[in-house]
Amino acid sequence: MIVKRGKNAYQYQSSRVNGEVKTVSQGTVSTQELQEHEQQQEETQRQRRREELQQLQPSVNQALPFSGIIGAHCFSDDTELLTKDGWRGIDAVAVGTEFATFNRETGGMEYHPASEIYVYPYDGDMYHMVSSCADHLVTPNHKMLYESYGTWKEVLAEDFYVKGAKIPVSGVLERTDLDLYENDDELRLHVWCVTEGHVTYIRARDGYMTYRFRFKKSRKIERLTALLNRLGYESHTGVETGTGVTWITVSKMPPKFTKVLMEEHRRLSPRQTGVLIEEWSHTDGRLPVYPAEAHRQLFTSVKFHADLLQELCALSGHKSTCAPQHKDGYEPCYELSIRLNVSCVGTYAMNKGTVDYNGRVWCPNVAPHHTVVARRNGKVYISPQSNEREWNEFRNNRTNEAFIDRIYLVRVPYCLRMDEEVHIYEKLLRESDLHSAPCANETLRILATWVLATRYVEPQNSNIWSKMKVYNGEIIKDTDPQAKSYIEYRTTAGILEGMAGMSTRFAFKILSRTFAADPEEIAANPVHLMSVLMTAIDQENLPQDISDKYKNYIREKIQGEYVKKLEKQLQQAYLESYGDYGQNMFERYFMYADAWIQDSDFRDPDTQMMWDRDQLN
Repeated sequence: MIVKRGKNAYQYQSSRVNGEVKTVSQGTVSTQELQEHEQQQEETQRQRRREELQQLQPSVNQALPFSGIIGAHCFSDDTELLTKDGWRGIDAVAVGTEFATFNRETGGMEYHPASEIYVYPYDGDMYHMVSSCADHLVTPNHKMLYESYGTWKEVLAEDFYVKGAKIPVSGVLERTDLDLYENDDELRLHVWCVTEGHVTYIRARDGYMTYRFRFKKSRKIERLTALLNRLGYESHTGVETGTGVTWITVSKMPPKFTKVLMEEHRRLSPRQTGVLIEEWSHTDGRLPVYPAEAHRQLFTSVKFHADLLQELCALSGHKSTCAPQHKDGYEPCYELSIRLNVSCVGTYAMNKGTVDYNGRVWCPNVAPHHTVVARRNGKVYISPQSNEREWNEFRNNRTNEAFIDRIYLVRVPYCLRMDEEVHIYEKLLRESDLHSAPCANETLRILATWVLATRYVEPQNSNIWSKMKVYNGEIIKDTDPQAKSYIEYRTTAGILEGMAGMSTRFAFKILSRTFAADPEEIAANPVHLMSVLMTAIDQENLPQDISDKYKNYIREKIQGEYVKKLEKQLQQAYLESYGDYGQNMFERYFMYADAWIQDSDFRDPDTQMMWDRDQLN
């Protein structure tokens, strides 16, 4: 029985007589109308079901009609990362470089080597997040690390806007005190030597030094005098006539009290770093208005000192920013603003926007924590790195097998073939303002040789120079019996060869500097190129072992090969030019001999001089 309620309602009986339905009340309904009504009800049910499925659709895994490239999330090329050798940029790191990483479970810092370095060109929008204490410029799919209510979380840069979130900017690297100093007062005295001292004498036999300090402020005089008395150093004090400046001279100071901080000061413990910062604020800094404040401002004109202080702060649990300062009447310097014992900063004052970017982006893969300490424009922050970790987790999940089978992981290395690298330089020159400037033979090839050497993995029982020739398609078994085939070199090098080393962009910068090396002429030659390369290696702040290796490529191989090739060309040019001269002498000898045999005088066709038989003889 079907019941329809409402005004003018009908109650239908299921029995049918002659195609009609008899009603208990009033009126009749045909079978066709009843079927239409049932179809309408079914259609309504189907529509409702479709709407329910659409609501559930986002949570259902479906096939993705996508064909494209997904790049690893990365930093801009002006972002530096903290390594065991200090802050390093995009061209100063390699596979195996040890990076400072943040352990989210302990809140501490650890050093771990990079298993891969990703560098690739990027053209598109980058997300720029900036505040007074942070400056990020990252690709949209880069993840941001933040702390919220005691829990560490990650979110894509394009989605990052979390009220109440805190970004990590420092951590604590647990390590013992540097044993260079017998006590903290010696470290304090070293700070005075670095910031306020002047070396006036160095004793040759043992390196002991004499320092002189000059002050106008009485608080500095009193603090240094008390420090010297505690350490037992004898000092002489006087006042300059006319200026009123007080000078203090200290003799017989050991060589460890250098005028500049050294590489070994990277190993200062977090406790010693606190002593260093506190004393620096008394010597060349700005003290807080209230002594209990945790804010310190330090000044230095030495770039190495500014970098070292920021490195120590990041590894000792202190937030720091660094900015260059230019004040009339003073030398340019760096100002460090430090908040003691601050490991996270809020995001409430952070501005976020997009920037049109065209250049390289980069990121290392550092396990197991997959975090790095980054710095941009003097502002330090801790960030997740490379989505290799997410990719590995996704790949190892067997429930994603069908999707994984449709994904191809593509690593795009630098060029590894000599002729192709030279063609790249030639193309860049043709499309630049230097297209008409003279470029000497072998200049581009020498540059390509050095750049390719930095990208190669050192082969076993062979050398990279033979490897370079084999990669270029040359057959060198006659000259180097130990040379391997192309397949052998590629197999032993692994799939990561060419993922590190000097970039083509760096090479063209070197080439541009070479053209400008001579102020009198815009031109390039191998001699200027090798000089520019040696200078550029020093300026890149590479790790010492890598810097020495890159320089040895030039000194031990490239320079010697170029000298040999130059000697050969000069000899060949001499012989070629001597050919005409020798032929002329040969012909003139026969004319002399013919005149002498005939006993006749000879007129020289060039000088018109007459020679008799005796002169010819």
